[in-house]
Amino acid sequence: MRFLRHMKQLRFFSFLTAKVMDTDYSPILELHNLEHLTLRSCKEVKQLYPQLVKLPKLKYGTLLERPELYEK
Repeated sequence: MRFLRHMKQLRFFSFLTAKVMDTDYSPILELHNLEHLTLRSCKEVKQLYPQLVKLPKLKYGTLLERPELYEK
């Protein structure tokens, strides 16, 4: 997920089915222009959920539309 650090202007990010070796989702927290965010429900995302939903421009995506998937 480190590649996201270079995508500061990203507005839409949906990541559901791919497997990654690096399960650190924290680079998403640096994407202040994100309006849509959909992520699979996993331990790493659940840990960051409170911070992810506070992204300043976030309006759409499963993190907002289906919070029950991410709440512990």
